[in-house]
Amino acid sequence: MLTISIKANSISEYFAQVQNVLGGELTDYWGEYVLDIDNQYARGSLRYREFEWGASVFDYDIVFHQPTVFRICTIRYNPIHFVYCLEGHSEHRFGHESETRKFEQFQSVIVTGPAEGFQTGEFPAGVPLKINSIRIDREKFISNRLQVVETLNQRLYDVFHDVERRQAFAYQGSYNLALAPLVEKLYSLESRGLIRIMQIEGLILQILSAHIMDHEESMAGTNGNVRVLSRELMIVRDIARQISEQVAGDYSLPALSKASGLSQYKLQEGFKSLYTRTVADYVRHVRLETARNLLRKTDMNISEVVYSVGFNSRSYFSNIFKKQYGLSPSDFISKLRRTGSD
Repeated sequence: MLTISIKANSISEYFAQVQNVLGGELTDYWGEYVLDIDNQYARGSLRYREFEWGASVFDYDIVFHQPTVFRICTIRYNPIHFVYCLEGHSEHRFGHESETRKFEQFQSVIVTGPAEGFQTGEFPAGVPLKINSIRIDREKFISNRLQVVETLNQRLYDVFHDVERRQAFAYQGSYNLALAPLVEKLYSLESRGLIRIMQIEGLILQILSAHIMDHEESMAGTNGNVRVLSRELMIVRDIARQISEQVAGDYSLPALSKASGLSQYKLQEGFKSLYTRTVADYVRHVRLETARNLLRKTDMNISEVVYSVGFNSRSYFSNIFKKQYGLSPSDFISKLRRTGSD
């Protein structure tokens, strides 16, 4: 097992101390630091960027060749961590704890430790990891984003205002695939320079908001805490992608259950957990969005659109289209022609 001991005053010192152990080649792209590693310790990259308003982002895209532990002293540098495992998993514990907690794939996690002692992040060997960690410096964030902090529920409000870092806090939310496309986009950005900086900052704010919303819903008891396994959620996610790409298919609940190997109950609970819709509602929503885009961007008439997206009745389509968008399909087309919109 490889242990990396970190005692830092900032994210930049943290990153430098990791490099001292893991080695690798460090590159600076407009203030975004990327450490590429391909040696006996690991293969992949680590990157971070810091923002003046109190946030920094630390991304793992790496495979460790042996179990690796980050042992972090919390006396000097101790932000609030918002963690999301897009691929793989990790484990965590505070210094006073004897057992670790597992941060699973697709789980929203918020964690911060007391100022005394240390906490550890533990990473498995041979497992591809894509882990996004947004780190919030409480004092800077409060002075620059006070309006955000004031709207938090009492538990998170107390965490943000614990500037003396007296208490440990660990929240492990439900599986949250709404976060996945945001984190995926962060990993896949190809822009450079100022545009990239602005895109990263925008995505960080969206990801941070999604974490906070997950916690809000959990405290309010509205997220359901559905007991669906991670691998089952992956199946649900694949089904949702298939529906989006092939909207006219047979997506009845029995047919999807048979094709996926999941029970009808698991399918319904998975869709409600990830997309806040039943299977039927999700299919209807995707078909309506596709139909609206076809009416806007093609010369297809309404009947052609209706049957191309999988509806069997033009009158039914017209009713739900008007309910969703406030206009009948024919009025929607007329409005487009009047405004010259594409």
